[in-house]
Amino acid sequence: EKTKSGLSSAAAVSAAAASRQLDLLLAQVLDSCPIDLMPGSLDPCNLNLPQQPLHPCLFPHSCRFNTFQRVTNPYEACLDSKVILGHAGQPVADIARQILPDSTAVNSDSSSSSSAPSCLDILEDTLRWGHLCPTAPDTLPCHPFPPLQLGGDPFVLHSLPDVIFAANQPIFATRLKRFQLQQQGEPMEVDSHSSSSGSSSSNSKAVRLICVPVFADSGMVVLVDLSSPTLDSFVIEFK
Repeated sequence: EKTKSGLSSAAAVSAAAASRQLDLLLAQVLDSCPIDLMPGSLDPCNLNLPQQPLHPCLFPHSCRFNTFQRVTNPYEACLDSKVILGHAGQPVADIARQILPDSTAVNSDSSSSSSAPSCLDILEDTLRWGHLCPTAPDTLPCHPFPPLQLGGDPFVLHSLPDVIFAANQPIFATRLKRFQLQQQGEPMEVDSHSSSSGSSSSNSKAVRLICVPVFADSGMVVLVDLSSPTLDSFVIEFK
C-alpha cells in the first residue's frame, strides 16, 4: 500500500520518524551553535536546481531558534568576511558522469594513480569555467532562467569565493588553489601548481576547495579554520 507521495506505508513512517529525530537533534545543538541546513538530491524538496529550503513543518522544534536557517542548494554565505560557496554535490556527480560511465570512479584527489578525475579537479574546473553547474539544464535538471539582461543565470560566477565545497563525496579531500584574475575578479588561468602559502598578489586569489564526505558512510565532519591565512580544513570523525 502506497501513500500519495508514492512511498510505501512503512517507508513513509520511517521517513517521518527520521525527520523527527533530526529535528530533535538540531534543537539540542542550536542552543549553542548556529546551523544552516541545505537540502540534497534525496531530500523532500524540489529536484531542480536551485533546490529551495526544506519546509519548516519538518522542523517544528528547530524553527523556534533564530540560529537555524533553512537554505537553498547551492548556497553562499559570508562568515568573518570570507565568502563560502557550496552545493550538495549534484554538479560534481553529473560532470563525472559525462567523463566516465561509472561515476563512482571519481577519485578524492588527482594524486591517485587512476586516470579518473577528482572531485577537487571538477570543483577547480567549475571555478575556471565561471559556472557552478555547467551541465544544467542539459543533463542536470534546473529551473528555466530569464535572459542575462533580466537577471540571467544565477549559477554564473562573477567573482571567486574564499571557500568552495561539494558535499556527499566518497571521501574527504582538500586543496588550496591560486587563480590569476581578470578584471572584475573573474578567474583567468589556473597556476600549474597548487598554492601552499597564504601570500597573494593583487591579480591573484587563493581558493580553498573541499570535498565533504557522506556523513552516514564516513562519520566525518569537516571544519575550516577561518582565522588561518590558508583557510586550513580538517575533519573530526565520529565512530
